Amino acid sequence: MIASGVEGPPVQELRRNKEKQEVKKGGKPFSKAPSKESMAVNVAPFKLKSTAKDNVAPRNNVPYERPQRKLTLKEMQAREYPFLDSDVPGIFDDLLEANLIDLPEMK
Repeated sequence: MIASGVEGPPVQELRRNKEKQEVKKGGKPFSKAPSKESMAVNVAPFKLKSTAKDNVAPRNNVPYERPQRKLTLKEMQAREYPFLDSDVPGIFDDLLEANLIDLPEMK
């Protein structure tokens, strides 16, 4: 220490420059000034071929479609149906004869 002309332990000098140098893991300072060659970009148009998306109908620009909730009993009773209430027993009889519905067994 005395041979170098400095008394005391070696201390790194303070930087007078206000720029902050970042250091990577390798110990080399990071250069923030990119070269102009790296900024040049070659752009070439290209077309992607997809067969799955061609068959899908557009979604009318809706980002998220919420599943439709089930109606409550009051909402179903308040709704107007395209048939008369007096036609309901006849409709059920026709469905039973065509075996389109099955009634559960009575307990």
